[in-house]
Amino acid sequence: MLYRLRSLANPAWEVQIGTTPILVGRSRECHIKLSDPSGSRRHAQISSVEGNPVVTDLNSALGTFVNHARVVYSRPGQFEWHVCER
Repeated sequence: MLYRLRSLANPAWEVQIGTTPILVGRSRECHIKLSDPSGSRRHAQISSVEGNPVVTDLNSALGTFVNHARVVYSRPGQFEWHVCER
């Protein structure tokens, strides 16, 4: 299943979440690059577990938040995700 992640600050920006984990952070290797210096080089990962996207904090200094809730590892189905059409 394919999901789409959108930025609330910039609705025109989006990234698709498929079977490959997506890294979030300041590092060049990350798929989603953070410009904020308070973000960790490898801050979080978005992956798919049993067809559901999950967010995993990668031991970031300030933590990872989804919908204002701090997460270390989100359970499949914990957050609402919208399926995108190909």
